[in-house]
Amino acid sequence: MRIHFHRDGTDELLPSGFGMALYIVRAGTLLAACDEFTTPGAATGNYSGTVILHTDPLTDAFAAAAVLTIAASIEVHWWASGEASSPAISDNVVLAQIIRPAVAPEPASVEALDGGEEWLEQRSARWMPAIIGLTGGGITKLDGLTTDGKADLFVVLRIASELQDWILTAGTTAEDADNGIVRPDDYATTTNEQVWKRLR
Repeated sequence: MRIHFHRDGTDELLPSGFGMALYIVRAGTLLAACDEFTTPGAATGNYSGTVILHTDPLTDAFAAAAVLTIAASIEVHWWASGEASSPAISDNVVLAQIIRPAVAPEPASVEALDGGEEWLEQRSARWMPAIIGLTGGGITKLDGLTTDGKADLFVVLRIASELQDWILTAGTTAEDADNGIVRPDDYATTTNEQVWKRLR
């Protein structure tokens, strides 16, 4: 957070030896505080500090699901060296509303959605640097990719220093890699009649 002082349009720094703090308070309960500020190098700069949230009272304040906002006050304190610094000697108070977060926090553990990878695979172009050839089978060839039960796969390959786009589409065309047709190794009549066709 940043605070800047000016008087009648003129930038000012706090007098030497003065301290400053900012508190967010609700019904006498401290919800957040910033009591350490970095002093700017010139009056035109900003005092900067980190607001520390007091999570227990904030959680209690929003315990009921129906509570969407809570009323609070923002208190700015400053004091001369040797004086006490506490919310009891607040100099300025500004009314404020604290709003419940619109997005719920993520769970502690990541939940993998069933079918998520398959959903993404059929709706995006996949860069596959491990594929370095078109035919010959295996994990480094286009025809070695599993296609049974899949459709409309789109892959981007780098074959002999050339970028190529291939899409899996229904068809029974005979293999002709030089002219942009590759039959997957798991091609099967009636049950998996699909071929790879080159787009680029």
